[in-house]
Amino acid sequence: VVLDAEEVAAGARRLRASCRSANRDIALIYTLLCTGLKTMELARLQVGDYLDEQGNVRRRSMLRAGAASNGLERPLFFVSAKAVESIDTYLEERIRRRLGVGVPNRFRGLDPTSRLFLTEAGNPFQVKPRSATDSRLTSKYLQATLRLAFARAGWIGMTAQQVRRQVAVAMERHGADRTQLQELLGLRSSRQVHRLTSLPPVPLEEIARELV
Repeated sequence: VVLDAEEVAAGARRLRASCRSANRDIALIYTLLCTGLKTMELARLQVGDYLDEQGNVRRRSMLRAGAASNGLERPLFFVSAKAVESIDTYLEERIRRRLGVGVPNRFRGLDPTSRLFLTEAGNPFQVKPRSATDSRLTSKYLQATLRLAFARAGWIGMTAQQVRRQVAVAMERHGADRTQLQELLGLRSSRQVHRLTSLPPVPLEEIARELV
């Protein structure tokens, strides 16, 4: 599945018609598509990373070192109209449901340290080591939530890592060089950038099909 703007909009409509948590799931998908965050980074985003104290969107924010998978602060942009609209819709639902609320008239009445995205029950998505022998952090519940959201959107087999790859390719096509991609996606080396942006070879049959 190639998630161009038309297919994302169609997937959002399918989600809206099939899911009680549609506002959150649509916001999750648009945020992934516009930031290229890893799942555990997405789980660790806070309301204060998205909103300032006056309730305005932080168009240019920073992914905190404590939230980044590599432990390094990096730029985080909320400049997509679709992403901002979807996140705002979800936050309006949170306010109605009194999930993670704080002081009135600050951060739209939400607690700035609460997670930006919550489970259906209003709890943070847990981030834990992958296993007793693998200390790398992950959020298995958020991964499962995203897989279900992708399926409901009609994108069978889609994963958060595949979305991240599409984001990297899209950024490269918009003119980002490898140094910028390394910074924006929190990659440790240019080799990781190459792996993420390299597309699999086209099968010979497809190359030869309908040449004229």
